[in-house]
Amino acid sequence: MNKRHSSFSTGNLDSLLQELQGVVHPDILAAPRLNWREVFPKFTAHLLRTAIGEPWVNHLAFMVVVLTSYTRLDRTTIERCLYNLHARWRVLFPAYHLTSFNDWDP
Repeated sequence: MNKRHSSFSTGNLDSLLQELQGVVHPDILAAPRLNWREVFPKFTAHLLRTAIGEPWVNHLAFMVVVLTSYTRLDRTTIERCLYNLHARWRVLFPAYHLTSFNDWDP
């Protein structure tokens, strides 16, 4: 999964979900009782725009769909979680020379 600039329209949910298929692990996309159609398109677009190829893309995607499907948190709270974790991992991974979560040895 190489980084690339994704062409998407936040209004086209089907297109966004189809693009996720090459980015997010299939088990996360097909997990029972997780409804990707409920995820705010802006969050899906963020994953496609900024997290492609990052070792944490699956973690962010799973978090977003679980928070949306089960917690029913408001969009602002989910957005903050998504943006904050992405920003922190973008700093921590290079700082500690991590290439995956398996490299973490506290």
